[in-house]
Amino acid sequence: VLQDSLVKKEDLRDRARGLKALGKVFQ
Repeated sequence: VLQDSLVKKEDLRDRARGLKALGKVFQ
């Protein structure tokens, strides 16, 4: 369970990073 939560946290971090990159592209 702990491992799964860590994976989800990393996934959310990558997704947030991707959204930031998209935001820079669209600005």
